[in-house]
Amino acid sequence: MKKQNLLIGILIGLFFFSCSSDDDNQDDTSTSIIGTWNLIERNGNSNITCPLTLVVAESQITENEHYGTDCTELDSITNTYSYDGNTFTIQTDIGDFVFTIISLTESQLEWETTDPDTNNVTNLKYNRIE
Repeated sequence: MKKQNLLIGILIGLFFFSCSSDDDNQDDTSTSIIGTWNLIERNGNSNITCPLTLVVAESQITENEHYGTDCTELDSITNTYSYDGNTFTIQTDIGDFVFTIISLTESQLEWETTDPDTNNVTNLKYNRIE
């Protein structure tokens, strides 16, 4: 239940930000999304207080979020996903979360998601660390 609440909290927090997409970026579908990704930017803001890392494996995605006043506490959530072209869907106990991949290179992942309740768009950029 704690992990489910954490995922809901993270996703709700991400949905509070909105921005427009950058249509100039090109997606390279030959680049693998499998790897470890570190969040570097949320809606154009690179001031990320505590690290958030995604570990994308063959059929699962694990989100490792550090939190707390000194960022030393850690929660990990693992879910399954599907990946089709530019659509990455995370399947959770509370529903699916759909991300549109804006750009995927060997070193960087950029995707966005739209909150279905508010229509706010959240744009997230990650650097590959493995």
